[in-house]
Amino acid sequence: MNNDSTVKYFMQGVAYALPQVPPNKCKGIIFTILSAFLFGITPVLTSLTYNMGGTPETVTLFRNLFAIPVLLLTLWLKKIPLSLPLPVLRNLVLFGIIGGGITTLLLYMSYPYVGIGTATTLHFLYPIFVCLMCRIFFKERLGLQKIIVLFIAGAGILCFIDVKQITQITHITGLVLAGVSGITYAIYMVGVEKKKIDQLNPWLIIFYIAVSVSIFMLLYSIPTNKIVLLLPLKAYFYMFVLSMLTSLFAVLLLQLGIKYLGASAAAIFSLFEPVTSIISGGMFLNETITVGKIMGCILISFAVILLTTNKQVQTREVCNED
Repeated sequence: MNNDSTVKYFMQGVAYALPQVPPNKCKGIIFTILSAFLFGITPVLTSLTYNMGGTPETVTLFRNLFAIPVLLLTLWLKKIPLSLPLPVLRNLVLFGIIGGGITTLLLYMSYPYVGIGTATTLHFLYPIFVCLMCRIFFKERLGLQKIIVLFIAGAGILCFIDVKQITQITHITGLVLAGVSGITYAIYMVGVEKKKIDQLNPWLIIFYIAVSVSIFMLLYSIPTNKIVLLLPLKAYFYMFVLSMLTSLFAVLLLQLGIKYLGASAAAIFSLFEPVTSIISGGMFLNETITVGKIMGCILISFAVILLTTNKQVQTREVCNED
C-alpha cells in the first residue's frame, strides 16, 4: 500500500469517526493536532541542546537555518516558483518573523527563569488571545459554545501550573517572556489568516518564514553576540531533528490547519501541544506527572472534542463582519 492510499484510508477513518464534520474540516483537525504533537516535543530537544551549551538564540537560528536547503530542494522538485507580489511577500516576512522568530526566541529565553513546564503553560494561553483579537479587531462571532470551550481549555492549562514553583520565582522576567510569546504567536496566527497568507502554497510559506527568521536571528546576533557555534556534534544533530520536526513539518501542518479551520479554531486544537509536552517530559526528562497535569490533559481533550461539534468550526464562519 503506497503512502497516498494510507493517507486516504486514514482520512476516511477519521471522517467515519466524526460524521458531522465535513472532510476538509477533518483534515484541518488532523493536521493541527499532528502539528501540536510535533511542537510538543520541542522542549525536550531544546533542553537537551541547552545541556550541551546551546542558547535560545542558537537554537532559534539553527532550527530555521537547517530547514532552508530541504525546503529549496522541495520547491525545486515540486516546480513551485519563488516569486510573490511585493505586498504579499512583505506580510509573509513580517508575520513569519513574529511567529517563527520573536515568539520562539521569547519562549526559549523564558525556560531558564521559570522552567519548561511553566513557560509552555503560559505560552499556551495564546488561543484566548487569538479569539479575543478576532472578536475585537475583526468582529468574529465566537458563540456561547466556543466561549465555553475556551473556558474549559483555559482551566485545563491552569492545571499544569505548579503553584509552589510560581511562589518561589524571584524573577518576573520569565513569566513576562512566556506570556508575551503567547501574544506574539496569536498575532502570527491571526495575521496568517486575515492577510490571506494561508491561501499560498504551504511549502512556499514555510520557506520564506525559515529564510526570514534566519536573517533576523543573524542580525540580532551582531549586537548581542549570543549565538554559540562551538557545540558538540550531538547538539547540532538535536537541532537538525528539531528543525525537521518543527520548522518543516509542524509549521507546514499548522498552515494547513489554519487554512481549513480558521485561526481561532486551529489555535484551540493546538492545545494538544502542552499535553504532548507533559507526556514527553515525563518519558524523556523524568519530569513528574502530577494529578493536576492529568486533570489538565483531560479538560483540554474534552474541550477539543466539544469543539468538533461546533457548527462554526464545521462551516468555518470566521471573522464575519457585523
